[in-house]
Amino acid sequence: MKNAYNSALDRAIARSLERARIELVPLELPSGEPPSRVRGKLGPIEIARRHSGWIADGPLPLAVARVLYKHPVGRREMRIAGRADHPAPEAPWIIWYTARGERVYPVHLKGRFRTTCEQSPGLVHMSPPAIFHDEPTKIGATAYVDLYLIDSEDGLQVFGSVLRAHDVDQLVRPAWWARHSSSLSTAWLAGDTSVAPSAAVASVTPSAAVASAAPSAAVASSWEDRDTEPMAPDDD
Repeated sequence: MKNAYNSALDRAIARSLERARIELVPLELPSGEPPSRVRGKLGPIEIARRHSGWIADGPLPLAVARVLYKHPVGRREMRIAGRADHPAPEAPWIIWYTARGERVYPVHLKGRFRTTCEQSPGLVHMSPPAIFHDEPTKIGATAYVDLYLIDSEDGLQVFGSVLRAHDVDQLVRPAWWARHSSSLSTAWLAGDTSVAPSAAVASVTPSAAVASAAPSAAVASSWEDRDTEPMAPDDD
């Protein structure tokens, strides 16, 4: 496998991933920033080198995210959503999905969500279906954290160790996750202008949260009334 990586950067990335006992995945062509032909993989989590640190994306179960946050290295070196303020794994930085790939949002965000969909009908097909419920566990939904920025190789090694200890390396990324990057951010819907509407319209930078973007940049593909509360008016 090592012979597949011709550049010094690729070899350095491969060595770091191997030290963290993370599976190496070769790419046909370089991609990312900096461009590289090697990625890491731990179950449903994909890991790539950045100019500063590492980015890990994929559906990480909330229970494991909480273990990472309790670890001193995890709390210091791993940043949910790339946030400079090192938030805990709690709302609005956790996401909920049903087993069928429906993203679950709080009921009070329905008005903003619907308005965004109406403003961007051409992008409706891009994102997963959405439903609204204030108690996601009652409809069988599962909570995840979807993205970390890891600031050091020590952090990468702890990240890999904790995920293996909780058998995350035995999990499989669900097929419906491919549409997650186009789903609307809960934090953005709630009015946080420091984040982009979705991961599809802005990449998270290691130094801070992403900048704000226009509502028309991303929409959800469908929405269903599965809650018992009336639709809230759009506050914007």
